Amino acid sequence: LRAVVGTAVYLIGISLIGLALGVLTRSTAAGISTLVAIVLIVPLFAGLLLPESFDTALQFLPSNAAQAMTGSSASSQTAELLSPGAGAAVFAAWVLISLGGAAVAFVRRDA
Repeated sequence: LRAVVGTAVYLIGISLIGLALGVLTRSTAAGISTLVAIVLIVPLFAGLLLPESFDTALQFLPSNAAQAMTGSSASSQTAELLSPGAGAAVFAAWVLISLGGAAVAFVRRDA
């Protein structure tokens, strides 16, 4: 059940982060490109290029936090992932911070 609900929350959260990035950049293409970079490209290359001492910091990227949140069993949790509760909290922080930044930018420049 946690995997199903976590996946639904992940998809909603990613779409909200994309919406916030679109508002911040005022461009659909730039928002989508930034979202793809944050979710897919940065975790891949950061894991490959950075030394192992940065593995703790990489846990807090949105895709890694969501992976911890959507894990289906305790055996699937590895040492490099957060706990499911911590992953949900980190992912919620990413969503709230991006929406907060978009709201502030929208009020200051568009209202």
